[in-house]
Amino acid sequence: MKRSPWIWCVGLLLSGCFGTSKPTRYFVLELPGRREVIEQVTRPAPPLHITVKSLPAYLDRGNFVTQVSHNEIEVSDLLMWGEPLSNGISRVLLAGVTHHLASQKRVSDREYQGPIAITIDIETLICSAGDLSCSLAITWRLECGSKEIVRDSMALRQTILSGTPESQVVGIGELLDKVAERLANTIGSQNC
Repeated sequence: MKRSPWIWCVGLLLSGCFGTSKPTRYFVLELPGRREVIEQVTRPAPPLHITVKSLPAYLDRGNFVTQVSHNEIEVSDLLMWGEPLSNGISRVLLAGVTHHLASQKRVSDREYQGPIAITIDIETLICSAGDLSCSLAITWRLECGSKEIVRDSMALRQTILSGTPESQVVGIGELLDKVAERLANTIGSQNC
């Protein structure tokens, strides 16, 4: 049976009407103003390990999540994290704490007593395109050797420039840098 050229033309036209779908975009976290910590660290750094122990269920996925109203979030199918979010947070915090410790004069010539472990539970990490802010609430524990030295929590909020995903990623990086600075200050004030 012969197919009419009409069927081919209609099929070709219809396939062009649907177009192509948008590509999936992937994001990774980084410290603000520095692509990780590239600068040379000349001061001794402690043996440091940072672990994100838990994330809220809405973040324990590869999808980008944005708050759209007080109690509603949007999970994107086209915006994704380029690595598990807990790994990215740990990586950025480690780079940030290392950077902040290296810049502290009071710990520059000090010998550290043993490995330092920081365990973090993320309670909230969300960006809102509506009010142009990112919020972070964590509980964290600092151990020197195997001895718990400090257990604390903090909640931070960061204004972002726009509701774009890029601006949200920068806002999260700025929040994590503030956390890293506080962690470094705590390490610097302890006898680890």
